[in-house]
Amino acid sequence: MAYGLPPVTAPALVVAAVVLIGVALTSDAGGRIAGGIAAVLLLLGAGWASHGPTLVADPSGVTVRGAFRRRHLHWTDIVSVRADDRRRTRAVEFETVTGLVVVPASLLGRDTAGEVVEAVSALRDRLRPETPGHSS
Repeated sequence: MAYGLPPVTAPALVVAAVVLIGVALTSDAGGRIAGGIAAVLLLLGAGWASHGPTLVADPSGVTVRGAFRRRHLHWTDIVSVRADDRRRTRAVEFETVTGLVVVPASLLGRDTAGEVVEAVSALRDRLRPETPGHSS
């Protein structure tokens, strides 16, 4: 299962950058500088958005893609998965044996943090081997 921005995000950011460049070219010097900086930021965002989903959960664990690197968390390293649904900080949090990995809900597409946590936890539970002497 993969979660990320909708596929239309990258092209929309490119179109916005091109429009902004056109507007900046007809502006004064300050407008050209501000428009140029904003256009570069939009193009960087488009490049980032075009590199695939932010979070992928599969049988080996969870891969989280950040701005500069990908981090793979093996299921055995994940202590807990929870949703942080506070008003300003909606996110999916993976507590691992080495620390906390936070994925902002705004980068997960249309799914809420709670929905992602439910799906990831269900996959993790399905893949978890039976404990000897216990049955479910």
